Amino acid sequence: MDNRFAYMRKYLGFSQKDASNIFSTRLDTIKKWDSDKLLVPGPVLEELYDHIRFTNDMVVEFCDERQAEDEDEGIDEIYLL
Repeated sequence: MDNRFAYMRKYLGFSQKDASNIFSTRLDTIKKWDSDKLLVPGPVLEELYDHIRFTNDMVVEFCDERQAEDEDEGIDEIYLL
Protein backbone atom coordinates (compact mmCIF):
# COMPACT_ATOMS: atom_id res chain seq x y z
CA MET A 1 0.00 0.00 0.00
CA ASP A 2 1.08 3.55 -0.70
CA ASN A 3 0.49 5.46 2.49
CA ARG A 4 2.01 8.86 1.84
CA PHE A 5 0.04 10.46 4.65
CA ALA A 6 1.50 8.27 7.40
CA TYR A 7 5.01 8.53 5.95
CA MET A 8 4.92 12.33 5.67
CA ARG A 9 3.28 12.75 9.09
CA LYS A 10 6.01 10.69 10.72
CA TYR A 11 8.75 12.39 8.68
CA LEU A 12 7.59 15.75 10.01
CA GLY A 13 7.41 14.43 13.56
CA PHE A 14 3.66 15.03 13.91
CA SER A 15 1.85 12.72 16.29
CA GLN A 16 -1.63 11.61 15.34
CA LYS A 17 -2.99 14.11 17.85
CA ASP A 18 -0.84 16.88 16.33
CA ALA A 19 -2.17 15.99 12.89
CA SER A 20 -5.72 16.05 14.24
CA ASN A 21 -5.17 19.60 15.49
CA ILE A 22 -3.33 20.76 12.37
CA PHE A 23 -5.99 19.47 9.98
CA SER A 24 -8.92 20.25 12.29
CA THR A 25 -10.28 16.74 12.07
CA ARG A 26 -11.14 13.97 14.48
CA LEU A 27 -8.42 11.71 15.81
CA ASP A 28 -10.19 8.61 14.49
CA THR A 29 -10.08 10.15 10.99
CA ILE A 30 -6.31 10.60 11.31
CA LYS A 31 -5.97 6.98 12.40
CA LYS A 32 -7.96 5.85 9.36
CA TRP A 33 -5.79 8.01 7.08
CA ASP A 34 -2.69 6.51 8.73
CA SER A 35 -3.90 2.95 8.20
CA ASP A 36 -5.03 3.70 4.63
CA LYS A 37 -8.63 2.76 5.52
CA LEU A 38 -9.90 6.17 4.43
CA LEU A 39 -8.91 8.21 1.41
CA VAL A 40 -6.85 11.27 2.35
CA PRO A 41 -8.17 14.45 0.68
CA GLY A 42 -5.81 15.99 -1.87
CA PRO A 43 -5.55 19.34 -0.05
CA VAL A 44 -4.35 17.53 3.10
CA LEU A 45 -1.56 15.80 1.16
CA GLU A 46 -0.67 19.11 -0.49
CA GLU A 47 -0.42 20.79 2.91
CA LEU A 48 1.90 18.03 4.14
CA TYR A 49 4.07 18.46 1.02
CA ASP A 50 4.18 22.19 1.78
CA HIS A 51 5.26 21.53 5.38
CA ILE A 52 8.06 19.26 4.12
CA ARG A 53 9.20 21.79 1.51
CA PHE A 54 9.17 24.58 4.08
CA THR A 55 11.10 22.47 6.59
CA ASN A 56 13.68 21.47 4.00
CA ASP A 57 14.05 25.09 2.86
CA MET A 58 14.65 26.17 6.47
CA VAL A 59 17.35 23.53 6.91
CA VAL A 60 19.09 24.58 3.68
CA GLU A 61 18.92 28.24 4.69
CA PHE A 62 20.32 27.45 8.14
CA CYS A 63 23.18 25.41 6.67
CA ASP A 64 23.99 28.17 4.17
CA GLU A 65 24.08 30.75 6.98
CA ARG A 66 26.30 28.53 9.12
CA GLN A 67 28.65 27.95 6.20
CA ALA A 68 28.90 31.70 5.57
CA GLU A 69 29.63 32.30 9.26
CA ASP A 70 32.22 29.53 9.20
CA GLU A 71 33.99 31.16 6.29
CA ASP A 72 33.93 34.50 8.11
CA GLU A 73 34.81 33.32 11.63
CA GLY A 74 36.50 29.97 11.17
CA ILE A 75 34.00 27.96 13.27
CA ASP A 76 35.09 24.31 13.30
CA GLU A 77 31.98 22.52 14.61
CA ILE A 78 28.22 22.84 14.23
CA TYR A 79 25.74 21.27 16.64
CA LEU A 80 22.09 20.79 15.68
CA LEU A 81 19.76 20.08 18.57
